[in-house]
Amino acid sequence: MYKDKDPRAALFAAATKPPQTGLIAVEQVAEFHKTAPQIAQDGRKEWLQRGCNFVLVYGEAEAGASFVRHGQEDEYVVILPDGPAWIEANGAVQDVAGNSIVFVPPGESRVILPEGGTIVRLFTAKAADLLALCPNRAAYDAGRSHIPPFATWPAPRAATRSAPIVLMSRRKRAVSAASSAARPSW
Repeated sequence: MYKDKDPRAALFAAATKPPQTGLIAVEQVAEFHKTAPQIAQDGRKEWLQRGCNFVLVYGEAEAGASFVRHGQEDEYVVILPDGPAWIEANGAVQDVAGNSIVFVPPGESRVILPEGGTIVRLFTAKAADLLALCPNRAAYDAGRSHIPPFATWPAPRAATRSAPIVLMSRRKRAVSAASSAARPSW
């Protein structure tokens, strides 16, 4: 297109170089159903896998199983792909339909799956107790130049700090009398 001595030839060559990304991590694959769960107790099974700045916890639970966090340092995400849940955080209780995404505030919390089912939770890498259970816990010991270090979000306003926040719920769940009667008293 351009002759070798034409300065425009250097512009084209510079624009086609791939971007510098730094150290790329070795692939981290989690095949939960092909491995034993890291936690199997009280009617629930949990598999954990870490990313650079997060921990993913995939769980399967029997009806009534409970997922408890004591002294959780920062907020975390609960994804309910199928069944409903009762989520208690710092004394506030939320009845959440299946197919929902919920942000749970820092502090004491409990998620109960009254009908059992699947739950996915996402924590930051500050959840050291969960990080220690990950089979790939050392995978990100070396920093990655293309991934910024974890930074805590600003603290939420006091009014919203204590209650779970339902970000998205795609379907409404009718609460039957039997379901309401089975709900535990907090």
